[in-house]
Amino acid sequence: MRGYDLACMAIIEGVTGYIIVDTLSRVEESKKAMDLVYEHIGRKPIKAVIVTHSHVDHMGGIAGIISAADVKEGRTKIIAPRGFTEAYLGENVLAGPAMGRRAVYQFGLGLPIGPKGIIDSGLGKSFMAGTSSFLPPTDEVAQTGQRMTIDGVEFIFVMSPETEAPAEMEFYMPQFRTLCVAEIVNHTVHNLYPMRGTLTRDARAWAGYINQMLELFPDAEFAFGVHLWPVWGKEHVRNWLKKQRDMYKYLHDQTLRLANLGYTGPEIAQMVQLPPSLASEWFNGDFYGAIQNNVRAIYTRYLGWYDGNPANLNPLPPEESAKRLVEYMGGPDQVLARARKSYEAGEYRWVAQVLNLVVFSDPKNMAARNLEADALEQLGYQQESSTWRNAYLVGARELRTGRNITPFRKDLITWVGIPEAGLLDALAVSLNGPKANGKTIYVNCIFTDSKNAYLVTLENSVIHHFKDRSRTDADVTITADKPSFIKLMFLGMPSEQIIPSGHLKIEGNKVRFNELLGLFDIPDADFNIMLP
Repeated sequence: MRGYDLACMAIIEGVTGYIIVDTLSRVEESKKAMDLVYEHIGRKPIKAVIVTHSHVDHMGGIAGIISAADVKEGRTKIIAPRGFTEAYLGENVLAGPAMGRRAVYQFGLGLPIGPKGIIDSGLGKSFMAGTSSFLPPTDEVAQTGQRMTIDGVEFIFVMSPETEAPAEMEFYMPQFRTLCVAEIVNHTVHNLYPMRGTLTRDARAWAGYINQMLELFPDAEFAFGVHLWPVWGKEHVRNWLKKQRDMYKYLHDQTLRLANLGYTGPEIAQMVQLPPSLASEWFNGDFYGAIQNNVRAIYTRYLGWYDGNPANLNPLPPEESAKRLVEYMGGPDQVLARARKSYEAGEYRWVAQVLNLVVFSDPKNMAARNLEADALEQLGYQQESSTWRNAYLVGARELRTGRNITPFRKDLITWVGIPEAGLLDALAVSLNGPKANGKTIYVNCIFTDSKNAYLVTLENSVIHHFKDRSRTDADVTITADKPSFIKLMFLGMPSEQIIPSGHLKIEGNKVRFNELLGLFDIPDADFNIMLP
């Protein structure tokens, strides 16, 4: 099922029902996709959902096709790679607000559709508006070669952690000679470091896992990924895998060769190009990821952000640095006059770079903002990579309008599938450490729907939680079902509105509890990027 979303949903027909591979990113989209399957192929039960890796575009729509009751009552299995839940929470909950804001740039969210706006996301169409959801796996795949028969279909799984996702896997169906390559083989260069931010991916391991599939499944005659279109024919499949493998390995090896000769990340990014045998393949084009981004990612993975030059070890923050640099350059009027000449000469990269300083030194300077936006638009129109194009055009829009786009809304269905420990971890990263200085608060949390109990401690400006523990001298005891706990702690609903339902009880020192609530920062999903 392609075209509904950034990702694809695959439907495998078993003996008695369907096996779904990935679920799209939004509840509304996955439901529409399955409705089309039911209309044209027939309504059958969903026996299993296989989630190939820990990104929201492959799991977020799960509540649109199955329910928590389907899982709890054994009608549907959810199968994912080992470490899936921890990796999913790390990206979508712990660092979710920052990644969500930056994703606006990567995917061009809010841009008009058309030649001066968003065209595509390179890996598929785009994220759509709607509701994201999560249900934890019932079965985890732990190792390469692990076999599983689901509704009469045999699967052989292959693990590929720390590649396109921290937790990822592929599989082979021998009776169909069909290989699912998940998202480590694509019809485009992928990101070793996406602009939305994430852990930098391992190019060497990535190439190694593609090679592992070549070695393990030489008879594969049909291959499909979880983005874009399938590949038919043994030779076509092998060529696809080999040259995607060699593309990542080439970037890895050449980046380190040049680093060992003393070049820095930005320098190497300008130097490395694929050899003709790899660059001539359509599927190695910069439609989503980009060679320059990947080279910088490889450099950073091995050597970090610091380039070895002590002048760059502890630079001034951007706003202060911009003010001083603009003053050294003769003031904003002189910089702007020279930038106009550079713009007329087509030096758009330089114009964007230098006017960014003027804007950060004086964000009210609309002449500088508009000229920087002009330069960013020209850079965007020149890009083959959709993500680079989107980033430039979103940056230009925000410079002109001063309006930021709220990324993805989170409501009860988004939070309710997250394990209790994950919710408590999310609270910990929202604690304002300086405000909490000197405070010690103990809270007993009892979840009535799972019967699990946790001791939550605030000490030394850090929150910890401990399962199956409590304190008799706790300041507060919260007794709630998970939805009520989420409404209270994450959706901002006052306790007075929840308590009458009978699903929330707060006992103890309510003054101390309100004091604790006041220590959490609500993430600003609209923080500035183009402006200080």
